[in-house]
Amino acid sequence: MKQLLLAFLLCSSAYAQSPSPSPPSSPADAAPQPPKTLFDYRQELQLSDQQIATMQSELKQLGLSAEASRKRIGQLEAEYQQLLAKNSPLPPIKAKLQQIANATALMRYNDLAASRHIMGNLSAAQLKAWREIQIRSRPVTP
Repeated sequence: MKQLLLAFLLCSSAYAQSPSPSPPSSPADAAPQPPKTLFDYRQELQLSDQQIATMQSELKQLGLSAEASRKRIGQLEAEYQQLLAKNSPLPPIKAKLQQIANATALMRYNDLAASRHIMGNLSAAQLKAWREIQIRSRPVTP
């Protein structure tokens, strides 16, 4: 379940930060609060068991995909560093950078697609309520 929640945090458009009741008296008192997710607002949003199951399944798939993508990007980055260390010609370096960019873009796209799919499983009323939660939960910046 922790992996599912962690993967859900990757969904950039589908999270809200928890509100801070009062500003800390010093920076040392400011312990970072993990962002709250749709799961934290299950009752308020009146999420059904089926909706929860669908979200969990989607997030599990996203987690697996993200893990594979990070591994692939790490491998490509290592290959890029090897090319630099060998003082390789620019065309293979450029090609490797393009592979890294493509793999990164695909990972971000998959994250967005999962988020959209999850949001698509909410009713209009649930989506409206979730957007309101997100707005009220965002920290106010001076």
